[in-house]
Amino acid sequence: MRKSGNLRMIMAAALTLVCVMTIAGCGKQQAGAGSGSEQSAQSALEHVLSCTVQEAADFETASEEIKQAAEETGDETGIVSVDGLETYFQGRFGDDMTEDCLNKMMTDRTIAVSIKLAEQYQSDILAEDIQLTKKSSNEDMYDFEAKLVTAADSKQIASVTGVVTMEERQSSWKISNLTLKVSES
Repeated sequence: MRKSGNLRMIMAAALTLVCVMTIAGCGKQQAGAGSGSEQSAQSALEHVLSCTVQEAADFETASEEIKQAAEETGDETGIVSVDGLETYFQGRFGDDMTEDCLNKMMTDRTIAVSIKLAEQYQSDILAEDIQLTKKSSNEDMYDFEAKLVTAADSKQIASVTGVVTMEERQSSWKISNLTLKVSES
């Protein structure tokens, strides 16, 4: 009888331990469900909205090379330049954005906002104080606002607001849609 009592106690303890571990594991999964996309959104926005003077110069160089290639081939349709810019931006933002989002932002030219500001102010541009607010309709969609400042003197030169949608692809999060409204200070 003693062996049977010990066995029951061991089984009860094991069952309790399994239940506690299962509950704790599920709680962690639920608590972290949105945080992966939110942390990735924060990081991706910081990268997409920031630009160094060197990156702006690299963009200018790439643009000139593309224009020269178009002139040499007699291409007036812009196809060479679109292909060239896609390669450039894919290299720069491919880890942060889906290809569809990148193409959309190239088409509406919002991809180059921070590049233009870095050229205009001759300073690295940093995205600071990025605030994300989860949209209730979609757990991976956030309203955001941020300040764009010059790295040289931390002077705020613009405010950015918009909506960012994150998509998980192959265990990493990427921006699948991004809208921006920039208001220069």
